[in-house]
Amino acid sequence: MASEIAVIDTGVANTASILAVLERAGGKPFLTTDAEVVRTAKLVVLPGVGAFGPAVEFLSSKGLMAPLHERIEKNMSTLSVCLGFQLLAMSSEESPGAKGIGVLPTDVVRFPSGCSTPQQGWNRVTADPRCKILKSGFAYFSNSFCMRSTPAGWTSCETNHGIPFVSAVERGRVVACQFHPELSGTLGFGILKRWIAAADTEATVPDYRSNLCRRVIPCLDVADGRVVKGIKFQELRDAGDPVEQAARYESNGADELVMLDISATTEGRATTLETVRRLRGRISMPLTVGGGVKSVEDAGRILSAGADKIAVNTAAVVNPELLTQLSDRFGNQCTVLAIDAVRAGPGKWEVVVKSGKEKTGIDVVQWAIDGVKRGAGEILLTSFDQDGTKAGYDCDLLKAVSSAVSVPVIASGGASNAGHLVDAIDAGSDAVLAASIFHYNETTIEELKSALVQHGIQIRTSGYFGASEDHGSNSNNMQPFLPLVSVEQGRAVGVVHNGKEITDVRDAVKLLALGGEITIKALDDVPATRAAVLGALNLVSCRIYANFTDVGLTYLDAGATMIIVRWPTVASWAQFPKERMCAVVEAVKGPDGWLLAGRPVAEALETLAAQFGTIMFNFADAPIDVAALKRWAKACAATGTGVCVCSSKAGIADIAACDRASVLLVLPSEVLNNHGFADALTSVLVSDRPDGLWPTIVADECHRVLGLAYSSAASVRAALEQRRGVYQSRARGLWIKGESSGATQDLLGIQVDCDRDTICFVVRQHGLGFCHRNMASCLRADSGLSGLLKTLHERRISAPEGSYTKKLYTDGTLLASKLVEEAIELSEAVAPDHVAEEAADLMYFMLVACTKAGVNLAAIERVLDTRSLKVTRRSGNPKRTLVAQRLEKMALTMRTWERAGSVQAIVEPPKGTLRRIAPDAVPALHRDPVDPSARSIAESILMDVRDYGEAALRNHALRLGDIKDGEQLVLAPADLKAAFDALDPAQQGVLQRTADRIRKFAEAQCNSVDKACKLSVPGGEAGQTIAPVEVAGCYAPGGRYPLPSSVLMGAITARVAGVKTVWVASPRPHAIVLAAAHVAGVDGLLAAGGAQAIAAFTYGAGGVPVCDAIVGPGNKFVTAAKSLVAGSVAIDMLAGPSECLVVADETADAATVASDLLAQAEHDTAARAILVSTSQELIDKVDVELQAQLATLPTAATAIVAIDRNSFAVKVATLAEAADIANRLAPEHLEIHIRDAPSHVDLFEHYGALFVGHHAAEVLGDYGAGPNHTLPTGGTARSFGGLSVHTFRRMRTWLRVDDLTASRDMVEDAVALALCEGLHGHARAAQARLV
Repeated sequence: MASEIAVIDTGVANTASILAVLERAGGKPFLTTDAEVVRTAKLVVLPGVGAFGPAVEFLSSKGLMAPLHERIEKNMSTLSVCLGFQLLAMSSEESPGAKGIGVLPTDVVRFPSGCSTPQQGWNRVTADPRCKILKSGFAYFSNSFCMRSTPAGWTSCETNHGIPFVSAVERGRVVACQFHPELSGTLGFGILKRWIAAADTEATVPDYRSNLCRRVIPCLDVADGRVVKGIKFQELRDAGDPVEQAARYESNGADELVMLDISATTEGRATTLETVRRLRGRISMPLTVGGGVKSVEDAGRILSAGADKIAVNTAAVVNPELLTQLSDRFGNQCTVLAIDAVRAGPGKWEVVVKSGKEKTGIDVVQWAIDGVKRGAGEILLTSFDQDGTKAGYDCDLLKAVSSAVSVPVIASGGASNAGHLVDAIDAGSDAVLAASIFHYNETTIEELKSALVQHGIQIRTSGYFGASEDHGSNSNNMQPFLPLVSVEQGRAVGVVHNGKEITDVRDAVKLLALGGEITIKALDDVPATRAAVLGALNLVSCRIYANFTDVGLTYLDAGATMIIVRWPTVASWAQFPKERMCAVVEAVKGPDGWLLAGRPVAEALETLAAQFGTIMFNFADAPIDVAALKRWAKACAATGTGVCVCSSKAGIADIAACDRASVLLVLPSEVLNNHGFADALTSVLVSDRPDGLWPTIVADECHRVLGLAYSSAASVRAALEQRRGVYQSRARGLWIKGESSGATQDLLGIQVDCDRDTICFVVRQHGLGFCHRNMASCLRADSGLSGLLKTLHERRISAPEGSYTKKLYTDGTLLASKLVEEAIELSEAVAPDHVAEEAADLMYFMLVACTKAGVNLAAIERVLDTRSLKVTRRSGNPKRTLVAQRLEKMALTMRTWERAGSVQAIVEPPKGTLRRIAPDAVPALHRDPVDPSARSIAESILMDVRDYGEAALRNHALRLGDIKDGEQLVLAPADLKAAFDALDPAQQGVLQRTADRIRKFAEAQCNSVDKACKLSVPGGEAGQTIAPVEVAGCYAPGGRYPLPSSVLMGAITARVAGVKTVWVASPRPHAIVLAAAHVAGVDGLLAAGGAQAIAAFTYGAGGVPVCDAIVGPGNKFVTAAKSLVAGSVAIDMLAGPSECLVVADETADAATVASDLLAQAEHDTAARAILVSTSQELIDKVDVELQAQLATLPTAATAIVAIDRNSFAVKVATLAEAADIANRLAPEHLEIHIRDAPSHVDLFEHYGALFVGHHAAEVLGDYGAGPNHTLPTGGTARSFGGLSVHTFRRMRTWLRVDDLTASRDMVEDAVALALCEGLHGHARAAQARLV
């Protein structure tokens, strides 16, 4: 239960910050001025803003001086902040004659004249190792006076600001801080939590330099509750929600935040207080607010809403006395003079007001001097000439002002890169402010800070949310946290990456497993979910959270590291290995302490340890009690039981504390979305380097070390965003490996060492290797199995024709025989040397087989690891029948070779003929359709068009040759009709007739599915309606030739489905493509292709509307872009290279079959043409025909590569065997050239489109017989169908209940199931309907 905390209402506002953070730290704060409450309350906070004298006078008037003295002397829990700290002293030079509370027998003095005052910003705090609550780190200060010595009996922290001074003291439960813990990120947050809980759970930090840090400050120019940005406050454009922006900046390491209500003054109104309240409710860093402040009362309201400092500009020029009033009331540390300056000549600047609309004739330097004399404690100096130009700060202006005043100066106006910030600091500024470069993600605060460190500038590199305040770790965890992804109905729930929702479970788990093992929570047990979970287990290391005993063993055998179940459980898990079982037990705080599932802790732990190898403590909706968790973990360690923890309140800020307790925190994917994963991963990392970087070991998939690099928070975030090897160069900033050399890396995982000061990037290295010497490793050359594998990969491509290696790759029978031969010889070897030699021989041929199939060592290791986790084991008995059959087959093959003369007599098939493959050696068609490099390029284009709209779309279209400068980007229906009218009548007729056939088939598809259905349910009805999406985008490739058929197939099908708005995109559109778009009746055509077209369809740009569905085939960039936006919009499929499989018997015409295979092969060099036949004679005749037809085929250059590289023929004994191969491959196009073909159709189950009989050619499907030619490839026809009207339609269900009496059984079942699943809110909602 949250502890009540009495916060003294000092009467000078600024309590919103401390109230918000105390509540977040687990307290229940309230304001009071009641002396008795202050005397007796369990916890009391004395905040402080203002001057010493008025504060003493206020406390005395409320009768609070004596109660405060009394409770502190009794060591009752008391926290004094800033001025509150000084009030504990005897007196202060700030207010001679005023007497403090006097519990600290020392006086408060002014900083020496050589020090910049007030001390405004982040400085390092070094804690005495004996401190229990106070710790070392960066803290936020705002003070002009200090305490120089530590009173006897107190432990303290020291800070240096020109002189060393006491920055905090501690004695028992009494803590007093000169800095603001509520504004000091994780350091302050930890202090508040420890003060509330009185627990010593933190480690100390070695001392570092104690100079005041320079600050990086984002600025939010706000109008009408939204962030805006323009140039010189003109042409403003929306830049987002201020609260979301602020939260992002805080997690990135912002030191402070400035919010300026830029229209308040010009509109003659006060600052919007609601925005200030929302900001303070979300962030903990210092907040300066300006705009519309005209009086002390205005300032008081803003401070009460949550601001820490007030910026005044126009009002101070109109009434300079306002500065004095503000300083007297709230202290000069709260008073910021904002000055907008325009150049008025060499070395001269003039003050402008009202957002630059009025000149004043006032000299800027003199106004700054006068403002400081009147009470300003800080200058926010904006060059109006530079603002929004991104041309850099006005450094001459900064030098002139900073050299004239003693207070801190904040540089503003014109920043666009780290060099500008360095220049401003060199010119004398104490802090640098920027806006648009952060709003529009042109850079990040982390990146800028990293660059500042490189220039030797002292900045705060830790202590903010997402960064660690401690150095060193004693964690026993292999990884700092455990991501959890939920799966329902076979789809991932709540996973977002780079702003895009990921519902494909395979993609989701690969993303979350970049940090190591993950947990999958199966929300149901439907077949789709089981299949998705099993598929995930083939990819990554997973724990499975599922209360379904019948599938638990299946998951364990498939490689699940652990099964997680709720406890107590009615199901029996006794047959499962204890070490592979985890119990989730609910922890509830009772009046007498914690209970686990309603039982005393010791009793529950003893029972659990006997049944489960791991315990997951679920704090449900309560914050995690780390102290209790550590006790439980210690008890579990004594029995060898593992420990993890979860809570709906847990977040990234909890990772480090749990990690230090050696308890693995389970975090749901929603917490880790977008940048959360990177922040979580780096939250435990520490560094003893001055630049704050982390040494980074780079290793390949088999964990062989490639070299050493360095990482920062910014580089880790970039690496996870791009899924590439991205590091932090100590000299050049972010380093994207291979960006210039081509030796890129795919990021496979990031591991953290046990001390949390080193990380390891596991990568798939491309190109010539990691080392600049074009070697795989900086440490040693490839050798052993990895060296052999690399050589075999190279030889597979470069081996000369007729060489033995080439034969191994092209003749499956030869390789199979060598594998059997070497296995036999290994089985007969006895002596160690002989065994090693024969094993090496066998491994050579094994790796040939692996490289031939595209399998690497990591894939083999993954299979071995998965098998090691199997619970049920095979008998291991030899397969005698299989061995005998294989040996007989081998003997037969050897006799064939002997008749041919020798193995060397085997020759390669001539060019343009089909390779022969045995039925049992047919490779799968599956190939990942998404090229990793294309994905990276597509992602940047998508984000560019999303953020900058038509300008970015046009830029990419021009850059990539979609259009020429001056050409139309978008064509209207009138333009399309003009193109159609210009065609000759014959072409018009072809388009119209084809369109009619496509339309007729699509209409038949619509009619094949009822538009609505309904059935009775207890007390009412349930049903389904079918509705089309509203907007569809249809892509038609540009390519070497125009493809009007793709336009017709996509757009007409969408129209028939009922889509209201249909657009087409096609790069460099030919006149016949435009005419086809007219015939299809589209609403517009985008003359752009690639990822930029998909981006326009997804986000809307240049007049193209946001689409609900995107369909149509394209190149690798289109496919990659569609894979990235899938989930945001519906897509048809991810199309890979095209394929056609022909099943033929002796009745087939060899010339016709050959022409169909060549029609497939001419698509592109990656196409596949496959012949499966019961007739060897037909296969031989087809080879002859292929060579003859290639001799005259205009596209032979493409087709012959596809035939030689990707195509093959298979001789089978029966039609059933042919059908089995076809069903295994699930080809895009399947033709059956056999006798009585219609009667054998049922043998064939998996295909994109089926062409029955000798006359039904694939080409007729391609060109408009009616069925759609956009079909699934790569074996995905086992799971998906082709493009159809159903692609554009949604099945929507509904339920109506009228009679609650009749529905009682159904409602009671719902209550029971909800309670079974622990969803009490669901149960109550159902109970409300019981009568």
